[in-house]
Amino acid sequence: MIEFENKQSFTQRTIILLVGLFLMGISIALCSKTGWGADPITVLYDGIAKSLHVTLGVASVIVAIGMVVITFILDRKQLGVGTLVSPFIIQMGIDIAFPLIKIPSNQMINFLFFLLGLLGLSLGISMTICADVGKGSYDALLISLSNLFNKEYTIVRWVIDALLIGLGLCLRSSLTAGTVVAILLLGKCITFFNKQYKKVFNNKI
Repeated sequence: MIEFENKQSFTQRTIILLVGLFLMGISIALCSKTGWGADPITVLYDGIAKSLHVTLGVASVIVAIGMVVITFILDRKQLGVGTLVSPFIIQMGIDIAFPLIKIPSNQMINFLFFLLGLLGLSLGISMTICADVGKGSYDALLISLSNLFNKEYTIVRWVIDALLIGLGLCLRSSLTAGTVVAILLLGKCITFFNKQYKKVFNNKI
């Protein structure tokens, strides 16, 4: 179960939220451009984008709306200003960064860029959680489920990530080794960054 008490001002937390969301968008674009795949939710984005012939950013908005509806039913306290703006800021980050990112052909260097993208994504997600002005749609859903079933965030994320990959594959996306790495690393990295945030800003998570 995740409890959070934030001692920063609303303005400070809003800035942290917006930076975190934009960083998430850039990181998703970076992971996708490497060719190593992306985090599990981006597998779903990719499947929807291919099926509906829309951009990755637009697909992310479609998924976010669905997750907000489910979270509203489960635990509306997880929703807030951040939840409303998150799909659009993430979409902006993806659509701005995607055409600008140039990745070298060397696979090892590509993989290092992929890991950098995962770290950026983990940090961005952690910032949106710790800002506590409404989580991003996916993390609001995960935290709602974590609290509902009294299970660790990491465990819940592993289960839902697997479901998202399954949906993405049904929609003509593909599973790569990078996506498996993302499943294993993201939950742990997000938890790590949450703890660091607590130390720096004297919050309780």
